[in-house]
Amino acid sequence: MLEDLIDLARQPDSSKRRELLRQVADLFYAEGRDHAAEREIMLFSSVVTTVLKQLSRVDRAEFSSRIATDERTPRDVALALAHDEAEIAAPLLESARVLQDDDLIEVARSRDLGHRVAISKRDGVGERVTDALLDFGETEVMQSLLDNRTSMLSVRAFDLMAARAETAVELRERLCFRNGAPAAVLTRMLPLLEPEAQAQARAMLAAGGGKLDELSKVAMGQIAKERGDNAKRRLEIKMLARRVEAGEVSLDGFVDDLVSHHHPLDLSLGLSELSMLAEKQISNAVLAVEAAPLALICKALEMEPDTYRRAEALRRELMKQPAEIPENVMSAYGLLSSSDAQRTLRFVSVRGTLAQAS
Repeated sequence: MLEDLIDLARQPDSSKRRELLRQVADLFYAEGRDHAAEREIMLFSSVVTTVLKQLSRVDRAEFSSRIATDERTPRDVALALAHDEAEIAAPLLESARVLQDDDLIEVARSRDLGHRVAISKRDGVGERVTDALLDFGETEVMQSLLDNRTSMLSVRAFDLMAARAETAVELRERLCFRNGAPAAVLTRMLPLLEPEAQAQARAMLAAGGGKLDELSKVAMGQIAKERGDNAKRRLEIKMLARRVEAGEVSLDGFVDDLVSHHHPLDLSLGLSELSMLAEKQISNAVLAVEAAPLALICKALEMEPDTYRRAEALRRELMKQPAEIPENVMSAYGLLSSSDAQRTLRFVSVRGTLAQAS
């Protein structure tokens, strides 16, 4: 794509020029998506879900383990395996981030105990999912959720587990010493605990109110601080951009500062302040699979090749692409003219304006 841009000025056919411009513009409005890759994924999903039906249990289990933690695993493939036998489904139910809460709830309600135990082990499994898991009243699932310190439990969840703990000894201490356990649950469990555990629970209950209040204040203070720091950083970037426009700070120095923080939003905001594109469009370029969008922005701003190289290195780092920049990318950047890049960005900007008006 980047090499194609070089031919813009030499292209005599206006319809071809417009088509190329549209293709480039699409990269700025794709929300960071690679549509060509998505088509390949759809084909891959179709083939794999068909082949899975022909594989043995052992082969399906091995395949499930291999793809469970891969972020590229298509959702259709993950869903097909998640509904398979518990032993095969477990790796995906425990780890696959492509599975959404609604997917997990559907599996929990339609499949077996083994599936529910696997879901209960997920990092950060949410309240909607844990409530669905607990609807079956299974002690094994409750024990697994309590052991999973990242699981999110509602008040209803704690109440259900407290009721089961009255007859399930293995839940009692886990429930009492679980972060977030309501005071009412601790009080309910106290008479059922062994003496040593009961003493610990009483001490927690006595100190809990003050400690919880203090923890809440600390947490809220940290959130406020992070919001304040973010607002301060954005203001600093905008002020630096004004100094670049006034000639007081070099563009190269400004971009070097943005890149040094290794934060895509810093670079997106800074380049947006100096260009004609909205921050969201710049962000799509910074997080694009293709190098072309970011190259266009940098060339339109007349950025030196070494500075562009550093910005492109950050994009590649964020997209988990090989660190070494292909020589053809830098060569194409050198051949691309600033006027062609600016013309292309004007097209992108006009398209965005028309889209908002419609």
